[in-house]
Amino acid sequence: MRETKHPGEFLHQYLIERKRATVESVAATMNLETLSLQAFIDGRLRVDADFARKLHSATGVSEAFWLNMQSKYDKSRESR
Repeated sequence: MRETKHPGEFLHQYLIERKRATVESVAATMNLETLSLQAFIDGRLRVDADFARKLHSATGVSEAFWLNMQSKYDKSRESR
């Protein structure tokens, strides 16, 4: 199985690169510290149910999508 992108990388590409949002503005929308969101983007934090809700509120993308993406990422890492 090939390695999939960490959900943080997807968020970075979607919001930061395509929508021209800043990490600071997205973190504020999610009610997070900027450093926490940056750690997620860098792949150092996982998506859990609470984080998935915050991602949904910031992006409009379903909580299930974020949780599924995390699960797929985890499985791709296990098979290495």
